[in-house]
Amino acid sequence: MTQNRKPARKSLRNAAIAAALCLPGAAFAQDLAAAMPAGSLVAFGQWADGDAAAQLRADLKSLDWQGGLDTVMQLAAALGTTEDLEVLTELFGGPDLSEAACPALFEAFDPEADHGLQGNMLSAIGFTPFNPAPAFTMLAEFGPEHDQLFQDVLGALEGCTGTVDNFELQALDQDGTPFWQATLDYDLSFSFAREGGVLALSTSQDQLRYVLRLLGGSDEPSLADSRLYGDYAALDRGTGGFDWYVDYTVAADLAETFMGNMGSSELGKELAASLRTAGGHVGSLSLQQGQLSYHGVSLPDPAGSDTELFSLLLSDGLSLPAAPIVPEGAVSVSSQVINVQGATGYLQGWLDRLAPMVGENLDLRELLAAFDVDLDAVLLDWIGTDVHTVQLEPVTSGLASLIRGPAQLVSVAVTDEAAAMAGVEQLFELVAAAGSEDPSFDFGLDVRDAQYRGVDYSRVRVGPITDFGVAAIDGYLVFGLPSSSLLTAIDTVQDGSGSADELPSGGDVLQAARSDIGLELSSVVSLLDQLVQPIAFTTRVAALEELNAPDWDEYWEPYAQDWSDGYVYETADLSGITFDELALGTAVAQVAELDPATDMARDYWFSLQGIEPGTAFSVLLGSEDFDASLDLYELETGNLVAYNDDYDYTTSGRDARIDYTAREGVTYVVHATAWDYIPVGGGFSISLEAEGGESAAEEEVAEEQVEVPSFGQLLDLYDLIPRAVQVIADRTGLLEGSQVRQGDSIVTRYTLQTDW
Repeated sequence: MTQNRKPARKSLRNAAIAAALCLPGAAFAQDLAAAMPAGSLVAFGQWADGDAAAQLRADLKSLDWQGGLDTVMQLAAALGTTEDLEVLTELFGGPDLSEAACPALFEAFDPEADHGLQGNMLSAIGFTPFNPAPAFTMLAEFGPEHDQLFQDVLGALEGCTGTVDNFELQALDQDGTPFWQATLDYDLSFSFAREGGVLALSTSQDQLRYVLRLLGGSDEPSLADSRLYGDYAALDRGTGGFDWYVDYTVAADLAETFMGNMGSSELGKELAASLRTAGGHVGSLSLQQGQLSYHGVSLPDPAGSDTELFSLLLSDGLSLPAAPIVPEGAVSVSSQVINVQGATGYLQGWLDRLAPMVGENLDLRELLAAFDVDLDAVLLDWIGTDVHTVQLEPVTSGLASLIRGPAQLVSVAVTDEAAAMAGVEQLFELVAAAGSEDPSFDFGLDVRDAQYRGVDYSRVRVGPITDFGVAAIDGYLVFGLPSSSLLTAIDTVQDGSGSADELPSGGDVLQAARSDIGLELSSVVSLLDQLVQPIAFTTRVAALEELNAPDWDEYWEPYAQDWSDGYVYETADLSGITFDELALGTAVAQVAELDPATDMARDYWFSLQGIEPGTAFSVLLGSEDFDASLDLYELETGNLVAYNDDYDYTTSGRDARIDYTAREGVTYVVHATAWDYIPVGGGFSISLEAEGGESAAEEEVAEEQVEVPSFGQLLDLYDLIPRAVQVIADRTGLLEGSQVRQGDSIVTRYTLQTDW
């Protein structure tokens, strides 16, 4: 078992080693931003201080993963599928892939080399005036502990030159600083260098030269000089995590240039103005003391001149009220400001700009009216400016929640309750009409009016499982999924039994949420616990049935037998055919070519030499490229006396074989080709053997018999999953946070309480 398991483990280890250059190391360093060229549309950084999430990883590590791996390998060995398992591990960068491509590079990343591997990293996708194509650039802080690794990798790449097809490594120079450009297949290339404790890599040689100039002290613009960098550098960053930077003004420059070249310069300017107004976004997700924290800042720019978009992005004049209905025991609550009226108006503005280009009116209301949708009546006449979602139970609280989703309430603010209900009814009518006109749009809609505790509501059932109720309650259109949730909402309002909503609201608050993630994970554990036993039982039964299934050989008799009974299948004219010789006890390897006249595999003919009358012989034809087919003829008469396509599919696959006993005065010839003249070329081998000869493919290899894991072993294996989830659940608590308007920016902060 140890030998079978080692390749799988080594594949995963090498995957981790190969990816290690992109792993975070020390805290975020501003000098990397100073070395990153300006013009970055997107930047992405990673860092880690100390041993992040040490307690969580220690708890997870304490589980018996080794025992689980042993059980998996035992099951694979019992079923004879260890090779399939190793193929899967190659997807993670197995040794076969690395060694086949470049053995020296594989050796450089060998875990036994004991290289230092962690490094602070900053990556970006950007543009330069030298090349309009986007370039990916990565910078990583490299200390003295990385010296040997860099030299080993560089030496390995140099060694790959000449040994890997179409791979080249060229040594170049930028102001006295050496760098290298690697090219594969003439179109995939990247440049890299190490300078001033920084490893730099880019898909653009121009970008790499730019980096080297910045590292050398050039005063050219860098990422650190950009408008958004101050906000980016000020993000909350804990002991480990990643951050990002998106600058829409870079896209604005591209849009203006591209659309100008396409003859739409005016539209390009307007699109660029909108993108510049959108400004950009910076954010971070990091592990801090006792919590996982998200900090994001949206930075619209009034100087972009799209005042309507600027107002829309900041939700000017809007404020978030508290959630109206929160029943006791709710798992999560989320609230947000919406501006459907403003978004619709802004969309119509862009349709008006596009109308001259398409040569027709693009009025949104008229477009929807063509489908019998009155946009104002269905939506705009009544919708307000806030939406609240309350989840009443965990996602996996039971079978019902798994089938139709967890029970929840959605409350949408309305300006007119009667208009809101009328709009919803119109939507139902549209759906019903669509179903009556086209059966493919018939969703099985059923709407029934009902009343509960004096409140009128509609119960709506769609298709096999969707069931929801809708009612107008205290200035909100409330949807309950399933419909029983709506009744819970009515009870909550009339009995005053709701829980206190402690989410931020009012003022400049635009969004707020709270969710018990620990409870959600614990409910997942309950479900997984119920699945462990049936899955383990099913696995064992299926494995035993597979092993105890009747041997296919009992039902599949090889077609090729001793057909020396003189039966003639057909007669062919063999005159004019040139035969190659195939001597007894020899084999011939050949590459089949396509016949240019027929575009099919050529026919190959061999005369059998060294066969005495009464000799029992076998002709074997094998190929990894096509389905082999053999015909045996008597040269003197042209009689076809034997043929074969698949000799024994269970052992020889698509190979062909004919067994025969030679008669007096007969010269035997064979016709070798692909089955049914399939149009394919490829290599094949043909051999002639005396009675008792066997091909390598037919040799049986004794295999060690491994028992199927016991029911208890499989229970332990599958139990690892809920146990691991429970470990995470025990150390995870509430997710809560809000989004707040601060001047011309929108700041979002969410934290997940953890004990990791």
